[in-house]
Amino acid sequence: MVMFMLLLVKASFDSEKLLENLNAFVSLIVKSKPAVVKGKYILNISVSSTMGPGVKIDTNSFDN
Repeated sequence: MVMFMLLLVKASFDSEKLLENLNAFVSLIVKSKPAVVKGKYILNISVSSTMGPGVKIDTNSFDN
């Protein structure tokens, strides 16, 4: 299992920018999936502030 952590937004970003960054990140991960990997590639996605609780994102909500 691999876990990615990244800075997705700054406090000055609006919700549209958050969504744009999240979509770009998920697309990058899906496009980099090795051909030999079978089954579901992304199991879970959560978004949180630095010290806040995670909010789960439905992985089926992406167009990938």
